[in-house]
Amino acid sequence: MMAELRADPALSPLLDDPKVAAAIKEIAANPAALQKHASNAKVMRVMQRLLGQGNLSSREAAAFREAGTSPTEVLAALSADTELAGLLANPTVRTALAQIRANPDAGLRRWGSDPAVSRALDLLEQVLGNAGGGMGAVVDVVAEDVKQQQDSTDELRAAAAGSLGLHQGIRLADTQAREVVDDIFAHALKKQTGVSLKYMLDFGSSPIERQLVLSSQFLHKELPVRLAHRVAELENLPYGLSSKSSILKVRDWYVESFKELRTFPHIRDANDELKFTELLRHIYRRHANVVPVMAKGVAELKRELTERVVLTEMPEIHQFLDGFYLSRIGIRILIGQHIALHEPPKASHIGLICTKCSPWQVAQDAINDARSICMREYGAAPDVSIYGDPSFVFAYVPSHLHHMVFELVKNSLRAVQDRFEDADDEPPPIRLVVAEGGEDVTIKVSDEGGGIPRSGLARIWTYLYSTAKSRVQVEELQDDTDGPAVLAGYGYGLPVSRLYARYFGGDLQIISMEGYGTDAYLHLNRLGNVQEPLP
Repeated sequence: MMAELRADPALSPLLDDPKVAAAIKEIAANPAALQKHASNAKVMRVMQRLLGQGNLSSREAAAFREAGTSPTEVLAALSADTELAGLLANPTVRTALAQIRANPDAGLRRWGSDPAVSRALDLLEQVLGNAGGGMGAVVDVVAEDVKQQQDSTDELRAAAAGSLGLHQGIRLADTQAREVVDDIFAHALKKQTGVSLKYMLDFGSSPIERQLVLSSQFLHKELPVRLAHRVAELENLPYGLSSKSSILKVRDWYVESFKELRTFPHIRDANDELKFTELLRHIYRRHANVVPVMAKGVAELKRELTERVVLTEMPEIHQFLDGFYLSRIGIRILIGQHIALHEPPKASHIGLICTKCSPWQVAQDAINDARSICMREYGAAPDVSIYGDPSFVFAYVPSHLHHMVFELVKNSLRAVQDRFEDADDEPPPIRLVVAEGGEDVTIKVSDEGGGIPRSGLARIWTYLYSTAKSRVQVEELQDDTDGPAVLAGYGYGLPVSRLYARYFGGDLQIISMEGYGTDAYLHLNRLGNVQEPLP
């Protein structure tokens, strides 16, 4: 086992410590020894890595033996290939390999065009050819790990999970009928269908009865696929996150919505469409608090792990949350757009999309909201100067734009206020510039709040980092988290804002000058021709 562990670049430096290496060997021989070493942060870091990645169970070892190759030889070969090791650490690739192994035809139809999965399959074939064969056996290992989340032995995993407070939660099969579970995972194999802002504009420009029926039929087919993808992920999260009560609550919301959509009859006419729209309103309300409830579960995990293990990075969690929240944005924009087409029409709006959205005016509203919060928190708020053409408009979702600008201005206000709170002079104003380009609309927010150390820039995009005091009480948050809900303390503001920007083909960049201030560049695609990214 030690050879495989040393091949992991994240663990090799830890295992160079003789005490750590000896402890791991002792635990492997006697899982109960984990309690003895629970206070050693390095040992627990190694064990945490084992829990996140999985190892060989007895059944998996037997599969390798049948292939004529020892587990040690194959795993050593896999670990030595850094590109393959990175691909196999990707939860999506691991899930894809498991699905391909369970049903090769359906799995390859679903994942064959995915470049990461295709590359992993090619590398597996190359590596296993050098290691003595056994492609099916290796995929069995990945499939078994995804399916059961086991370690080298059930005893070792149970002992380690118990010591770390990571207990297996209530599985979907424990609460749902077999046919429901099978239906969910069958839909999780299907490919999602993306749409673009331009498509939604063109489709909704004349919301006649026939168009609304077609929209309902598309959502009736597409939403179960998207929900099933998320349920499958929520079942198999690393570090015991799937067992948190908050995560189970979110999973159950997704399952209930999936079941309601699947049991709704085929939509044939306007009457069916109206009933289906009422169901969508119900689902939309049910999922309103997904972000803070998920945040609560992640915050609980972070608190538990930092009490036992020094963890500065949890890439699997961040990758999952990026995909999960990006998917949520897509689901809510699809449902929200359909519902909005049934509301009394607003001037210059097609559903949620404003065809004459003024970034200058939205920015001004976001500034007012952010300064109001700053005034409430600090008793004062720096000035914000806005530059740009107030008459410029383009097609966009105003609530998304408000959310992003509000977050950037709020961060700048807090940074400037903290830096100049005790100064005699007035704090320098924050500058917001709206620039109109041929392809992009760019909003720049500049402050003199002291900046961010270069070493800390990567952390601002993680979901486990925040400079504000942590909050884990969902009840303190607003009910509708699509707007500018205060999520300070969760570390979600910038990562989620970047996802909002990327959803319609834009991006968010932060450039900092430590000792002076920070510039944030919010790029928005003004052409509307970029298809939504689907995790």
